[in-house]
Amino acid sequence: MPEGTPRGAPSVPDVATEGVWLRCIECSHDHPPFESALYTCQQCGALLEVRYATYPTFDDFEGDGVWRYDAALPFADGGPNGGGDAAEVVSLPEGDTPLYRVPRLEDSVGVRSLRVKHEGMNPTGSFKDRGMTVGVRVARELGVERLACASTGNTSAALSAYGARAGLETLVLLPAGKVAAGKVAQARLHNARILEVDGNFDDCLDVVRALTDRGEAYLLNSLNPFRLEGQKTIGLEIMEEFHAEEGRYPDRIVLPVGNAGNRRPGRGRRPDRRGD
Repeated sequence: MPEGTPRGAPSVPDVATEGVWLRCIECSHDHPPFESALYTCQQCGALLEVRYATYPTFDDFEGDGVWRYDAALPFADGGPNGGGDAAEVVSLPEGDTPLYRVPRLEDSVGVRSLRVKHEGMNPTGSFKDRGMTVGVRVARELGVERLACASTGNTSAALSAYGARAGLETLVLLPAGKVAAGKVAQARLHNARILEVDGNFDDCLDVVRALTDRGEAYLLNSLNPFRLEGQKTIGLEIMEEFHAEEGRYPDRIVLPVGNAGNRRPGRGRRPDRRGD
């Protein structure tokens, strides 16, 4: 985490809104963040990332959960800790998950300090809740009325819960017969419209992309750059809590991945275009 705004901080393009904009990770073309729903670069078709004019320090954070880090998110007043309109907040709440000590595993692998982050303690049972609280908040900013995702489980549960909290229609596309019953149950509980597709995850995503390209829904798979901003708070929590206990930052953060959408906490490479 940078200690304050570094030398050579990015110049703010004209398309920025309050110091926030979208930049292509390939050609560096800049896009306005909240003018319309964007998932890929309008110039070259590559993925977008959220950029900021300034960088907060850990001293700028207050409160708890994902929105503790609102100074590092697209809405500095977007969460329960900010001074914005509370009606715009979409939180269950999420984040602030335990960082467990595991001494026997620590001895087994031969490292001096080891912690395990338990993201299953989020409201719907996965780290994807972190992304949805930010992504659905952006959907409100854009004024969309319908959210959509393709999923094999966790994404559908998270989007359904946060869509319900926001009072927005939610459409979930699942590959027929390939999703755990518990995840489907969460989507049904939150009154999502569930469509089963005869095919795999990629086939479901193709249908969702077609809907979102026509402006009929707002996509909240990990193609959405704002969703990944919420997920980066896992790394911020780990850094803060580990430093509080050990007096130093961890040497490494190791992440299990499926499509690698949760590599965002380390500010690493972006996930594949077909991410859940």
